[in-house]
Amino acid sequence: MGNTCARKPLTDSIPQKRNGSQPENSELRSMTVESENLLNSNAKISKDDFKIIKVIGRGTFGKVFMVKLKENNMVYAMKVLKKEQVASRNLRVKTKAERDILEKIKNPYIVDLHYAFQTEDKLYFVMDFLNGGELDLKPENIILDSDGNLKITDFGLSKQGLDKQNDKSKTYSFCGTPEYLAPEIITGEGHDKASDWWSLGALIYEMLSGRPPHYQKNRKQMMADIVEKRIEMKPYFSVEAKSLLSGLLERDPSKRLGSGEEDALQIKRHPFFAKIDFQKLYDKQIAPPFKPTVSGPEDTRNIDKMFLDETAKDTPAVSNLSPDAKKKNHFDEFTYQGNNGGVEGLKFKKK
Repeated sequence: MGNTCARKPLTDSIPQKRNGSQPENSELRSMTVESENLLNSNAKISKDDFKIIKVIGRGTFGKVFMVKLKENNMVYAMKVLKKEQVASRNLRVKTKAERDILEKIKNPYIVDLHYAFQTEDKLYFVMDFLNGGELDLKPENIILDSDGNLKITDFGLSKQGLDKQNDKSKTYSFCGTPEYLAPEIITGEGHDKASDWWSLGALIYEMLSGRPPHYQKNRKQMMADIVEKRIEMKPYFSVEAKSLLSGLLERDPSKRLGSGEEDALQIKRHPFFAKIDFQKLYDKQIAPPFKPTVSGPEDTRNIDKMFLDETAKDTPAVSNLSPDAKKKNHFDEFTYQGNNGGVEGLKFKKK
């Protein structure tokens, strides 16, 4: 996604006096037109600013579209959630947390939020359009861009404000994909950031072997195995891989690799990652080992045809809520425009 230049502040556009004289009439007219344009640009962004191109995904609460910003033809992914369904499943707080997390996190390997806005019935997240395809694992939440770089998406179940050294800040919610759940989530004893390092271990195990460490179709038994069963280290795992997995898949969260004060630094220093220069990786100075076959930023060949064949239309939400109930369903502080959103002069306040 490219950057665009922001307009100059209004004060910068006012002609200066010439030798103490007032601006000429032509300059005043120009100044007035520019002022009116800037004032008109304070309009709130909405779905009308985007052209829907194709459906690229579908979830429980709505669809994901490939869209173009009409102002400059920039391509984005627009996730649309139905407010009534979010509310009916008590996910209002989690959805707002996802919105806030996406605004705060700026990382080259995490999807960027460019805009967020709402209507009476729906919520809209406008993010990077990534067309390299998803990994062939659970990571439909890990997507490749056109150059082969990974981007993490979907923070709908994320928590904020957890202090890894403070038991009082643990959370007790039971959520997530079963194959990747840490034991302490399953037992309900409370969990913090250390549970994420277990999930990372389960993901790496799957990438090395083809499936998560305790995977089986019987989910109840699978979760019992996660809590009780010894993890099998495959004979073809390297010594470094076995050491890393043993550290990440440690059942005691207080002893788990990455659970201490050093957090991720402890994992980065592990011999398994010895050949990786993490600063160069962050700066995207390391060429990805795989580059997806795409012709350009609008190529959708790596997106499932079951979505692409759907009618590309944001249909009106069918709601049984009363007008008063809809007003209560309003999300405060939801509207957002990123610094590099791409619309010159399009400005609005959080609402």
